Amino acid sequence: MRSFFPHPPNRASPALRASRLPPLACPSKVHRTFEPPGTGSLLLTCLVFAACPSTKTPDTGSPTPDSGDSTPEETASADTGLPPLEDPTDLADATPGWFGQLAYSPVADAWFVASQSGGIVGRMMGDDGSPRTDVFNVSPGGQDASWAPAVAYAPDADLFGVVWVDYTDDGWQAWARFVRSDGTTRGEALPMDLGQPVPNLGGERASDLAWDAPNGRFVYVWHGTFLTTLDLDGTLGPIVSLTDASPNEHWGASVAVNPDAGEYCMAYDRRNDASFALTPVDAATLRAGRETTTPITSTRVLVTYDTTHEQYLVTYDNGYVTGVKAFLLGSCDLGDVVASFDVMPGIATTSLACNPVSEQYAIIAQNAADDGNTWVIFDGSGTVLASGDPFLGSTTGNYAPEIAPDTAHGTFAAISSREYTQTRFVSQIGFDTVGR
Repeated sequence: MRSFFPHPPNRASPALRASRLPPLACPSKVHRTFEPPGTGSLLLTCLVFAACPSTKTPDTGSPTPDSGDSTPEETASADTGLPPLEDPTDLADATPGWFGQLAYSPVADAWFVASQSGGIVGRMMGDDGSPRTDVFNVSPGGQDASWAPAVAYAPDADLFGVVWVDYTDDGWQAWARFVRSDGTTRGEALPMDLGQPVPNLGGERASDLAWDAPNGRFVYVWHGTFLTTLDLDGTLGPIVSLTDASPNEHWGASVAVNPDAGEYCMAYDRRNDASFALTPVDAATLRAGRETTTPITSTRVLVTYDTTHEQYLVTYDNGYVTGVKAFLLGSCDLGDVVASFDVMPGIATTSLACNPVSEQYAIIAQNAADDGNTWVIFDGSGTVLASGDPFLGSTTGNYAPEIAPDTAHGTFAAISSREYTQTRFVSQIGFDTVGR
């Protein structure tokens, strides 16, 4: 794999911790000669050679599918007892830039795609793969160094939440905004007083956003294992620190909402001591519970909750060394393992989704050569039901793929950025267990 986004050094030096630089700024914004003591050339490579997102004005014209790309690959396991594997929609240009996320509205039968391209931009895409709106700005005018938009959907309000971090003019502020399923924004962007949150580590996402239906609020987590909540009226909850350690000791962040137990489950890796961890947070009191760990080295730990079977799924990997593996857990406790299994060798996952309609899980990964993004659909026993690679055709690669559930039909949709400049969209991945 090329070294555009090497993993951060295993232990940041005191000088790096004190510098409080953004986790990865556009090269035009950083000091290329910066080399904190003790980090060697690894951090310098990350800063100098990482590609910048485009800062040009978003194209508001209708995108056209990529007709010149290679034919997507897709396979299904035999004798699944499921409906025939869907034919995914043609690849379509959604938004400029990269490092985006997506979520689905069953009310509109449409997907909201957000990405970073200077500021944060968005677009509504139909489940048939066609654009419903032009590209529109999510972040306020004047923001040109915004990173890592996290997206979630509030079904009762038919409203999407977006949280990102902006570094314009050497600032360091988290922002939030609400977007309706018709592609219009509700109200102004809201500054979030979160200190200096770290949403990404180079090209590695280190933040997550989820919807808490019983309490009617979004839950946002970020690197260093911090958590806060955001109500639909814009009210921000307290900041909860899930560990007492330095942020440089606990990496990444993923969160799952468990409405049955009334808790949030936070997953993160502790790569400095070759382990990863879970911590539950009481949704009523916002008090962190007992951290549990497992002595497994991982650089990407993700968690989701299956409301049908009332169990957690945790995926983990150590780059491309181990492939993707998983635990099923009866609670937010790594000592409560129901089952463990291998998902897929030779890939490193970047996104995990659970579809409660089809009772299936999906991951999508950036392949070792960067030229494709393998998605895998599997069931609660670890049986792989189907896999494919829709994002083909690129000079340098397809980056930062994400996958999310279609909660009306039981399928999934995904995005990926071709060469950091164009986020592409594909839907109807998997098995339509409901019928369109």
